[in-house]
Order: sequence, then structure tokens, then C-alpha cells
Amino acid sequence: MHYSRSSLAVFQSGIELLIQRSLQQITVLNAIRHYGYDEPRLHQMQALNADLLKLAETVEQAKKDRQALFKEKRRMYAAIKRDYMRYLKLTRILLAEDKNAVKVLMLNGIRERKLKDFTFQMTTFVSNLLNSRDWLNALSVYNISPEDLRSLDARLKDLMRLDGQCNEAQNEVKRLLIQRKKKLLEMQRQVSDFVKVLRIALEQQSNLLAGLGLTTKNKD
Repeated sequence: MHYSRSSLAVFQSGIELLIQRSLQQITVLNAIRHYGYDEPRLHQMQALNADLLKLAETVEQAKKDRQALFKEKRRMYAAIKRDYMRYLKLTRILLAEDKNAVKVLMLNGIRERKLKDFTFQMTTFVSNLLNSRDWLNALSVYNISPEDLRSLDARLKDLMRLDGQCNEAQNEVKRLLIQRKKKLLEMQRQVSDFVKVLRIALEQQSNLLAGLGLTTKNKD
């Protein structure tokens, strides 16, 4: 009985069924009690399996939360980039001959690909525009107002906060996966030992092994 041969849900369901059947059959209990597998120990295995199930559910929810955050981040980023690029192109038209504006507003060159670097370009552009009345007046020709730029600045801050939340969500999923792996390995070890003991204890009672869902051959 191994997780690698089935889905985690099937693996856990199989464990629960095996333990329940062992607990329900007094003949099986009497046979394995000699090897240290009494009812309290079987219940401990059940508890570990239940913990693993809860952890698996937590992992799946964390993945869904992460997916939702990244989806919102992509949506927000696309909308901000669209507005920024429109403002940037218009500003290039108006201030192409203003060397200081070209430098300070980072009008020339390619736009960065990494979110952190691209956000820096956008933030620099917006904040420096808002600090220049002359440049703002020039942009008013294209109906770009200070309010438009302040709104973009606020959205940029929201994007960076969301990016931080995405990183936290990613780290949380990684943490939970590591925790699940450790607990799963412990569960596999305990079940493997238990199955081996069952085969030894019930070696002469193949019908009982079959009732537990085990074959007489050692395939665990």
C-alpha cells in the first residue's frame, strides 16, 4: 500500500478502511495484539491519517487562494500597464525635445520585463510628472489630468501590495507541501510496517487477510 501507486485520497481511504476492518474483527485484533498493535495504537494511526487528510485539504485551499491572488495580480497588472503605456506614448510626443524630461521620466529605452523593475519605471514616471506643473500642463492637451496620474500611482501601490501577498501565498503553499510530505512519509512508514505485521500474524489465515483487502503475497 503506497501513495506513489495511487492518489492521496485513495491512499488515505485505503488506510482508513484497513484500520477499521482490523478494529472490527476480534480475531485480527487478538492476532496482532501480540505484536504491539492494540486498539490505542490503531486509533493513533487513524488520528495520523485524519491529520494528513486535513493537511491535504489545507494544501488544496492554499493553492486555490494562491491561484486567485495571481489571477487578480495579472488582471491588475495588465490594466495598469495599458494606462501607463498610453500616458508614456503621449508624453513622448509632447516632451520629446525636453532632454530633462526624457531623462527624469525615463521616456526612452525598453520597458523592463520583471515586475519590480517595470514598477520602478512606472512609479518614477508618475511621481516625477506629478512634481512638475509644466509637464502636467503640457499633458492636459491630451486630457491627462493630475487625478489620472494620482489614480495610477495608487493602483501601482495596490499592485505592489498584491505582489507581496502573492509571494506570501507562494511561500505558504511550499511550507504546507513540505509539511504534508513529512506527514505522508510517516504515514507510509507506519502503514508499511502494519501491513507486514498483519501478513506475519495472519500468515495461516489467508481468509482474514483477504477480508482486510490484502493478498497473501508480500506486495507492500
